[in-house]
Amino acid sequence: MALLAGAIPVAIASSSSTSLAPVSCSAQAVQQNVSFRKNASATAAEEQILSSQGPGKKSRYRRKRKSQERQPGELDPPVGIAAVDEDSVTEICKFLESRLPEGILVGSLATFQGLYFSHIAVCKILQRTKDPDAALAFFQWLTREACYKPNTVAYNCLLNALVKAGKIHQVREMLDRKTLGEFVHSEFTYGTLVHGHCLAGEFDEAKRLVAEFKDTGMSPGSLVVLHNLMLKGFSEARLVDEAKSHLHRMDCKPNSVSYNTLIDALCSSGRIQEAREELQAMAKRGVAPNRVTYNAMATGLGKAGLLDEAFELMGVMESAGFALTAVTFNPVVEFLCKSGKPDEACKVMETMLLRNIEPNILTLNLILHAFCKAARPEEALGMTDIMVEMGFCPTIVTFNALLELFCNTDQMDSAAELLETMARSKCKPNFVTYSIMVQKFAEMGRMVEARAFLEQLVVCGYAPNLLVCNAYVAGLCKTGEMDLASRFLTVMAEEGCRANTATYNSLVEGFCKLGRMDEAERVLEEMIAEGSLPDSTTYSVLIQGLCSAGQIVHAFMVMLQVTRAVESARPDPATFVKLIEKLCELGEMDRAALVLERMGDEHEEFRVCQVLISNSQH
Repeated sequence: MALLAGAIPVAIASSSSTSLAPVSCSAQAVQQNVSFRKNASATAAEEQILSSQGPGKKSRYRRKRKSQERQPGELDPPVGIAAVDEDSVTEICKFLESRLPEGILVGSLATFQGLYFSHIAVCKILQRTKDPDAALAFFQWLTREACYKPNTVAYNCLLNALVKAGKIHQVREMLDRKTLGEFVHSEFTYGTLVHGHCLAGEFDEAKRLVAEFKDTGMSPGSLVVLHNLMLKGFSEARLVDEAKSHLHRMDCKPNSVSYNTLIDALCSSGRIQEAREELQAMAKRGVAPNRVTYNAMATGLGKAGLLDEAFELMGVMESAGFALTAVTFNPVVEFLCKSGKPDEACKVMETMLLRNIEPNILTLNLILHAFCKAARPEEALGMTDIMVEMGFCPTIVTFNALLELFCNTDQMDSAAELLETMARSKCKPNFVTYSIMVQKFAEMGRMVEARAFLEQLVVCGYAPNLLVCNAYVAGLCKTGEMDLASRFLTVMAEEGCRANTATYNSLVEGFCKLGRMDEAERVLEEMIAEGSLPDSTTYSVLIQGLCSAGQIVHAFMVMLQVTRAVESARPDPATFVKLIEKLCELGEMDRAALVLERMGDEHEEFRVCQVLISNSQH
């Protein structure tokens, strides 16, 4: 940590009152602390409101907002013509998000043709419209039918909407052909294009645009912004080495955003030492670390399990004048929770509360989820009480963690009650919710309920993934509904969810349990034809199924074939034992000896089978 401390040109206060080491706590202690803080915070908040409200403060704020609602050079609407207001903006956005055919959409927009569209209203609509094609259609309608003359800001809002949707090449084509008309490229235009090419992985073109921008002589201070977009692009593409190289070769002085982007990328990749070095280099170049810098480092240290160093960095952060928040502590909490130490995570939260640092919903959900994973329902439910006491509403993450806990501990009545609580709290179930229920009911063989939740999952617009489909197929096979299971495989293929080895193994096992060995072998053939390689489970189930069906010689032939050809698919020792037992019962001692030879003497069962064969020969 000496390296970090040396990088910060601020003295570190050494006071026992600022210790960040976690203190011991209990759930009761946390709840008492929460209750005290809740009352104290209410009083403090009231005092702050009373002290900050001065005569006319609200009116000054409103005047400021009103002045911001007009862009430079924008005129008042003509006399007698109403301007597009917030309600009209919302209504237009609804039309644009309705996925109507362009002809019908344009007809719907004609309703607004007589209104005055300010630049700010147009920008709001373009920014809120998620469908880029609809945004473009609206912009073209505006300029063609509503006599709207866009300014540079409006043009850039449109370009940004298209770029965010991955349509950088369409944007470049429109600019080259001037299909949107003439407009002056601004710093924002260049930034949008650089960002678009980075999203497309076209970093050479992005670099070319940065060089072109520099040659224009346009706002030299904006050059670092374009470089920062490059750094962000490299980082998001996980090209950390390229990001590091780019920062070191920048033709302008990096700023805090530049270093923060690289430090965050290095920490996210687990390259903590390099992040430390960049923090030191940052200070040497006279770029002051800020809250984002410290939080990025704290996140990296916390996730790497370097907790002592993370706490020491928090002390440096406070000494530099930055208040600690839940964002700073959460990586430490997350590491402890993922390490199976929810009690230690709880101690960290107690430390936060004692230092008047409010945990956020992520802090609470991390600890709750850790208690759920540890199958400690009492503590998990206690965390929900703390959550409510602190004024947080349980989220879908909260409910899903508890739901999984109840299902894993076979508390299905509690799971049903929790689903009802979700409905009452208007917390909409998501894919994880439904998949938990499908998997659990299928595992229990309660296929009526599993099917109901699977149907609900589809009705809500989710596509079942392979994990859910495999659980459902396994459930059908477990209950002997083999025809339904086979048909479901066809449905999976039609929906683009390709069956894997686990899917086929369930079918093989299901047919073997019913003694339908021809169909079990047909599934094996189909499995190989579809490119799913049989594994040890496949052949173990098949050979044991053949033995149970009395097809001992056929089982012997399958065993010879698989042990000769596919080492990775070698059946488990129990299958060898069962086949040797059956061969001995038939007096097929030579074949039993050959199977024993293929088994290998590294297994404990080898000695048992030797005795079995020896006894059968006498």
